[in-house]
Amino acid sequence: IALTSKEDLAERYALLLAREGAYNLQGAREAQYRDLQELKELAMALRNAQEKTDGMQCAARRLAGVALREADYALWTGNYSDAVAASEKATRLAREGGDRKREAAGYLQWGRALILSGTSVPKIERALTLARAANFPAMEADILRELGLSYCNVRGDYAAARTYLEEALRIYRETDDRMGE
Repeated sequence: IALTSKEDLAERYALLLAREGAYNLQGAREAQYRDLQELKELAMALRNAQEKTDGMQCAARRLAGVALREADYALWTGNYSDAVAASEKATRLAREGGDRKREAAGYLQWGRALILSGTSVPKIERALTLARAANFPAMEADILRELGLSYCNVRGDYAAARTYLEEALRIYRETDDRMGE
């Protein structure tokens, strides 16, 4: 990143995405937070530069991606109200950008944040509907797993939890997703 020109916004953005993801996996939250702030600035700068060439859809998708990462960060740090706000923003931006995958991911994060803050699961169910309609099996399996955990841990409905978790397991196996399995 240090060797990349400050004017090469797209390359800096791509490199920061990768590094922020690594910091997330490492649990290096302070460094991750700094990268998220810089990613937001770069996404806005890219939006302003690309409005004239690529239109707003590409910019909205990029901003939705950053908002999803902010929601994930907020979940990991236990700030559920920020996670709800970032997820809601990501969902709106993804819809504006025509990005159904990020829209479904936004609903999933939104639902996770609501569940962890002690509320309900309708956002996750909306994410499932979108993932199925757009044929995103990996996301569908993740959503089903989340629903299963929600029904088990929040609602105490173990039969429903088992149904969701078994369906997720079936998809993980069909798609050869060993980690999910």
